[in-house]
Amino acid sequence: MMQITCPGGFTLDRQQNQRNPETITYFFNYDVMKGAPANQYRDEITGTDRIGLQIIPRPDKGFVRYEACGLIANSDLLVKALNPNSTTLIDIVLQRLVSKEVFRLKLTADSMPSEEEGNFRHTEPGTEYIM
Repeated sequence: MMQITCPGGFTLDRQQNQRNPETITYFFNYDVMKGAPANQYRDEITGTDRIGLQIIPRPDKGFVRYEACGLIANSDLLVKALNPNSTTLIDIVLQRLVSKEVFRLKLTADSMPSEEEGNFRHTEPGTEYIM
């Protein structure tokens, strides 16, 4: 994935929602992102012409996990997402990947499997998922 460098100070703050801790809010400084001319208080700010999102969720391994994802940086997303003196909500919903190996029923000759048959310690998550 292409690395884009954003101007320093482009995020003002980050807050985790107390009622829904999986919700995180980022506050962006529009003037820093788009650039601003010099004034008596600061030098000229060179902004950026595009923005992208990259999400690296946890857990990313195991029987139940999430896959990393993102939106490639482009100028269209920057124009749609950031406007002066406004709020933009970007709602991202990640789908959990649940391996088919997470739950398995196996018929045995008698009702109790042998110790080896009942041991799933070395079972790998596999590449097939429950949809």
